[in-house]
Amino acid sequence: MSKHVVILGGGTAGTMTANRLHRAYDERDIRITVVDQDDDHVYQPGLLFLPFGPAQPHHLVRSRRRQLNTAIDYKRARIERVDLSERTVSLDGGS
Repeated sequence: MSKHVVILGGGTAGTMTANRLHRAYDERDIRITVVDQDDDHVYQPGLLFLPFGPAQPHHLVRSRRRQLNTAIDYKRARIERVDLSERTVSLDGGS
């Protein structure tokens, strides 16, 4: 029986965790889903360069989906509720 890992938040930590889990486990053993309410991943260290000119804002924003391995599911939704005892996550829109 395969496991389903749901990662809430597609920031740097969530993205790295999802991609590393994907590399560490066989796809038959684990299903990975990342949930985030928007699709814009901002490369925050690059923000330091904006005032000095070497970086442009549009170069620092990428799609969260593009940061994840194609085998990882990505859901763009707001998290409504997490029920630890039932091991469920309720998303906006009933997903």
